[in-house]
Amino acid sequence: MRLKYVFQKLAILFLLLNFTSCEQDAEVDPPVFEKKPVIMCLITPQSNFIQAELSYTRPYYGEQTYDRDFIDDALVVIKNMTTGDRDTLKHLFNGNYEIFPKNIQILNNTKYELMVSISNGETYRAETTTPPQADLENLKVSYFDLQETREDEWGEQVNDYTLEFTYEGLKEGFFVSPQMLGVFIDKFGQELEIEAFFKEPMLPSNASGTAKFFMRDYFYSGWGIEPPFNIEKYEGAVYTMDKAYRDFYNVRFQDDGNPFAEPVLFLSNFSEGALGVFGSYDFDKGEVLIP
Repeated sequence: MRLKYVFQKLAILFLLLNFTSCEQDAEVDPPVFEKKPVIMCLITPQSNFIQAELSYTRPYYGEQTYDRDFIDDALVVIKNMTTGDRDTLKHLFNGNYEIFPKNIQILNNTKYELMVSISNGETYRAETTTPPQADLENLKVSYFDLQETREDEWGEQVNDYTLEFTYEGLKEGFFVSPQMLGVFIDKFGQELEIEAFFKEPMLPSNASGTAKFFMRDYFYSGWGIEPPFNIEKYEGAVYTMDKAYRDFYNVRFQDDGNPFAEPVLFLSNFSEGALGVFGSYDFDKGEVLIP
């Protein structure tokens, strides 16, 4: 009886395995691909040179290639919205349009429009207001603390520090980003440059026009770079920018190259039917002393 019971169990298990292993293929058509123009143009008061790149989107599904479908027959016009002056960009090659304007200048705190008309009769527009002038004098080290060197669980030398940057005088609606290197000096007088990474690298101002960047970090020493350390300054640049420029770079940081991740949602400020960015930025280079 016991052997018969075992055979019954095995038969039931065999049937269950056959049942659960049955698979049924289903063919699902991918979403209909709608080709759209992609327009990229970033301007800065640091240069009167203007460049725009035009192409079409590629299907997300199916065979992927590195070929790009360039737009080489468009009319690209930039306009100063205050004065009404305008210039037409010239097509060079592979969807690339450039110009050193004759009628307009790229100035701070000025609104511009980019108009793109393509051969199918469609016209797309986007606007940007250039940010206030970036000024490194407005960036201060409002707090800095470098701890004494400690050893971690593996016996390595670790140097903990805390940093806060404060940028003052930023107008509402714009963003600021410090891109700075701390120049640490060891006991031999050797310089060690360490980049300041912030969780939010681009911030708007608060109601008083101030933006604060705070971080806690550490660096390793040893191997000929020895404590104690001191630091006198940070060197680099500070950027001001409009929202379109900020959104564009935030999206770029979200793309980690994972082929299984969901597609990154691209934020466009062009009129409906086109993707792309018409944004603006300014920058100032120099050093900020540690108080």
